[in-house]
Amino acid sequence: MAVGRQGPIASHTAPTEGSGPPADAPAEPPHAESARSLVASTSVGSLATISVDVPGYPFGSVVNYALDAQGCPLLLLSDLAEHTRNLKADARASLMATEAGQPGEALGLGRVTLVGDLRAVGPDSYETVRATYLEAHPGTGYADFADFNFYRLDVRSVRYVGGFGRMSWIDLADYAGE
Repeated sequence: MAVGRQGPIASHTAPTEGSGPPADAPAEPPHAESARSLVASTSVGSLATISVDVPGYPFGSVVNYALDAQGCPLLLLSDLAEHTRNLKADARASLMATEAGQPGEALGLGRVTLVGDLRAVGPDSYETVRATYLEAHPGTGYADFADFNFYRLDVRSVRYVGGFGRMSWIDLADYAGE
C-alpha cells in the first residue's frame, strides 16, 4: 500500500507576501477525494501494459472503463488486442484518467494514474462487473462476444496530479473511501 504524501511540491522561489489563497477561499478537498472524483468523472483512459513484442517497454492504448465500489477500474477487453496479449504475459498495468479541458492546457489539468495488476474477472463476480460496466457504457454491443472478457485493475498505488504544484501519492484506503 502506498503511503499518502499529500501537499504541494517545494517551490523553487520564495512565496511573496499575499501570494496564497484569500483568507475566505474555500478549502481544497483532500487529494484522495479529488483523485476519486476525477477518475469517476470520465470513463475513458490510457492503459499501459508491459509489451511482449518490445520486452520491458510500456505499451499504451485507449480503453473504456467503469469503476467498482472501491474505485478499481473494470475493463472489457478483446483477446485480439495487443494490450490483452501483454497483460496475459505480465499483469502489471496502469490506467491514467485525465480531466477535460481546453487544448493547450494539458499540464495544468488534473490527472490520476492507477497502478496495479489487471486480471480477468472470475465467475463469482462476472454478473456484477458486467452490470456495472454496461451501466457506464450502455451501447456496448460486444460485451457478449466470445473473444471479449471483463478485467479488473486491482489498484496497488494511486498518483494524483491536480495541476501545477498539486500532487501526491494517495493512500489506498483513502482513495477507496474506507
